[in-house]
Amino acid sequence: MQEIMTKVNWASRSKTLTVILCFILACVLPAQLAQPEGAGQQSDEVKNPLAGNPEAIKQGKIFFNRDCSPCHGIEARGGRGPDLISGRSTYGEGDTTLFKIISKGLPGTEMPGGSYKDDEVWMIIAFLRSLATIENVISRDQIVGDHYAGEKLFVEMCSQCHQVNRRGGRLGPDLSRIGAARSISYLAESIRQAGNDVPRKYQTVVAVTKKGNRFAGVRLNEDTFSLQLMDQQENFHSWLKKDLKEVIYEKRSLMPDYDEQILSQKALQDLLTYLASLRGKRL
Repeated sequence: MQEIMTKVNWASRSKTLTVILCFILACVLPAQLAQPEGAGQQSDEVKNPLAGNPEAIKQGKIFFNRDCSPCHGIEARGGRGPDLISGRSTYGEGDTTLFKIISKGLPGTEMPGGSYKDDEVWMIIAFLRSLATIENVISRDQIVGDHYAGEKLFVEMCSQCHQVNRRGGRLGPDLSRIGAARSISYLAESIRQAGNDVPRKYQTVVAVTKKGNRFAGVRLNEDTFSLQLMDQQENFHSWLKKDLKEVIYEKRSLMPDYDEQILSQKALQDLLTYLASLRGKRL
């Protein structure tokens, strides 16, 4: 008898819960559907209090030239770091996003956080915004190549060493978002003169064994006692340094220079057009 009463009470409670749930849905769901897209999502965008302030822009330029231009270029059009005035950042283009990036950096990238006061960060942003005129953005790095021809060139000439969206080789940098990370002028120089600015991670290292065998590749890991390399065929090698005759550190790239005899100007434009389109996913 007690078991029967328990089942009856549970059934009664279940019906009550169902009625309550239906009531909630009936009240809340229509209200949600009636809201325009994006409603209810409060924007956390903060307006730059120093926007357009001539003195702030002047001081922001000083900070930028001192701390940021070695990577982003003297006019913020990119170098080893991305172009900051094109409005095409993978991380977003708002002032709030820029403030967070300048203040805290980007984990997993070469971008460190800065030790600035809040008003100094706003000064840098004010300076960057002063550069982003229509004339500057339109005139920068214009390319008129064929995207599909450039993609074909990439597959034929570059994919052995570089990945795009997890397809391709692993010897060189992943280029899935290279269009957001590097300026067109920097990419062009990197193709024509690959050895001009080689990150340490991709500089050539040659391990010479005591038998005289030489292995050239990029460094995967190294400490006081050991060395690990990936060679040009993507084979992995690991040694204890005491078993090597010598380790040669070359600051050159394994990537060759593609001059106009190898890659015509038209082909370069096609390749740059394709690379500029590689912007990854917005994070």
